[in-house]
Amino acid sequence: PDIIISHVHYYLFRCAKRAAPKSKHIFYFHSSNLGDWNQNEIRFLYSKADGIISICNFAFQDAKEKHNLTHPNTEVVYNGVDTNYFSMQKRKENRKLSRLTYGLNDEDIVILYAGRIHNSKGISLIIDAFIDCYEINKNLKLIIVGSGHSKYDDQELANKLIRTSSEIGGGIIKLIDWVDNYEMINIYALADISILASLNAEGNSLFIMESMACGLPVICTNVGGLTEIITNNKTGILVNKDNLKDELPRAIERLIEDEPLRVQLGENVNTTDGFEI
Repeated sequence: PDIIISHVHYYLFRCAKRAAPKSKHIFYFHSSNLGDWNQNEIRFLYSKADGIISICNFAFQDAKEKHNLTHPNTEVVYNGVDTNYFSMQKRKENRKLSRLTYGLNDEDIVILYAGRIHNSKGISLIIDAFIDCYEINKNLKLIIVGSGHSKYDDQELANKLIRTSSEIGGGIIKLIDWVDNYEMINIYALADISILASLNAEGNSLFIMESMACGLPVICTNVGGLTEIITNNKTGILVNKDNLKDELPRAIERLIEDEPLRVQLGENVNTTDGFEI
């Protein structure tokens, strides 16, 4: 081949480079923590790749800060969302049926997380913040989607979530197994707030971008590429990953107490240049 594009993995890139040394090689990185590679691997990548693509600027900044490396041919290509499918209109159209399906009332305020069940996603901190806020507002519900899909899921954490849900009782915390992407519109339809509390690496989360496209207000940690797709207090709320115990419950309380703000943050995404389509 004239051009080979290798995705994500260093060893895949190295094998392709050795198998076809005369081809042009492009490496496509799908997260933010490129600088966490060991020195030999990242120096090999930067010296042998004809081009490097990332889904966020942070990945290149990370490599420069940690390894003092720059590459002459880089490009940022943000993840894309099908806004014909994930939209405010479809969310509103599906809301009543989705709430009936999952046993939710109109007055329930639903917080949503979807993704891998792993501590790196800050799920335990989401649970703790939710429980604090539930003491203030008994209409609050938490839905966690994605259990049992990824081989990287933390089974101990998944079991803890099940125990916590059982202890609280009454369907206050609902755990939903992995949902096909094009069925996620029904999950977004029943939600009021989306939360992602990643602690170390995040590119542009499709969960968050789809939530934003659907007009949901989002709360995210200031990690990796999330700061490139969210303008704080305009198209979402950013919280400090190093101070989540304080900032996450405050952000949730702010949104559950202020419905106009929830609506405004969601609408801002779709009416300003804060979300590039």
